[in-house]
Amino acid sequence: MTQSKIKHLKNYCGIDMRVNTGEYINRRYKICYDLYMVGYNAYEIVDILKREYGYVISSDSVYKSVKRHANVSVLPKRVNKKTIASNRLDERITKLFKKGKGDKEILSVLIDEGFKNADGGELKLPVIVWRIENKLKLRNKRR
Repeated sequence: MTQSKIKHLKNYCGIDMRVNTGEYINRRYKICYDLYMVGYNAYEIVDILKREYGYVISSDSVYKSVKRHANVSVLPKRVNKKTIASNRLDERITKLFKKGKGDKEILSVLIDEGFKNADGGELKLPVIVWRIENKLKLRNKRR
């Protein structure tokens, strides 16, 4: 259907045919891909699409959309929850360190905010020091 016919149907008949355009489909593919890569499963993505965007699709279509957006034949690997937790912890440590907080102060703030180790364990001072010095390289190693 040409753009002029779509515009005519919308303006004069009140029928919105945008859902059949490539722009709509590519947008849906991207939304499905982004939600999948964050860690949502197909059923959660279907609910989000329906609630927030008004798209109604099946759970099978979610995985097809992800593959089509990534232009692959198998689902891409996503970032696991442990990596996400580790990145959030690193971001928060960096912000606190740049505010001039010491190691013990950073540990206290993180525990108060409910942070845990990336593996779900309790945060301890050696973990904070190692992340600051080795992983984030915010200060030189102690000698």
